[in-house]
Amino acid sequence: MAFRLSKDKCAGLVRHRDALEKAAGVVADCHAHLNAALEEAVRPLNDAIRAYNDVVALARAFVDDIADEFRSEYDGKSERWQESDRGQTASAFVEAWQNVDLDEVAKIEIVEPDEPELHADALNALPEEAE
Repeated sequence: MAFRLSKDKCAGLVRHRDALEKAAGVVADCHAHLNAALEEAVRPLNDAIRAYNDVVALARAFVDDIADEFRSEYDGKSERWQESDRGQTASAFVEAWQNVDLDEVAKIEIVEPDEPELHADALNALPEEAE
C-alpha cells in the first residue's frame, strides 16, 4: 500500500486550505481595522500629552533658573556658614529645587498585536504522497 492521498482527500485538502486562506483574509482585515482604531483612539490623548509636556518644559525652565540662583547664592557663602544649621537647612532647600521631578510624560505607544499564526501554509506544506 502506497502512502498517497486519494483524489477525494486531495480535494478535501484543497477545500480546507482555501477555507483557511479565506478566513485568514478576514482575520488580517480585522487586525488592520483594530490597529487603525487603536491609533485613532490614542491620538487625542497624545495631543494632550504633547501640550502638557510643553507646560512641563516651561515649569522645568522656571524651576531650573531658581535652583541655579539659589545654588550660586549658597556656593557663595563661607564653608563655615554652609556647615552651620542654617547652611544645612539652606542646602536641603536648594537640593529640593534641584531635584524636583519634572520629567515629560511619555506619549502612548501602540504596540501592534501580533497577527495570529495562520495555518493555510501548514496545509500547503503537507506532502500528498510519500517519496
